[in-house]
Amino acid sequence: NLGNVYLNKAMYNDAIRHFQVAIAQKPNDAQIRYHLSVAFLQAERFTNAEASLRELMKLDADHWQGQHRLGEVLVALDRRDEAKTVLTTLLERNPNYAERTRVRELLASL
Repeated sequence: NLGNVYLNKAMYNDAIRHFQVAIAQKPNDAQIRYHLSVAFLQAERFTNAEASLRELMKLDADHWQGQHRLGEVLVALDRRDEAKTVLTTLLERNPNYAERTRVRELLASL
């Protein structure tokens, strides 16, 4: 997907446009939704990122990276209690999550 190329080049608005087109074609594709969410997060469009990540969670409740990013977005939106809940739940449901150290560090900072 061209969206990934733009995302890797930090051309976030272009990435967002391409991911939105891809989602229109494949609305149930969790990976496209995740990448759109990351593009929104990197573009500091946190409200959009949250909405996209919540849609992702509806598609795939076990998308661990999506839950992690949702926690980060909630921190950016200064909704720390919600972030704690999301991140704690992530670690409870998947104690072997690959980025668990980063999640624990983020939780400790809240």
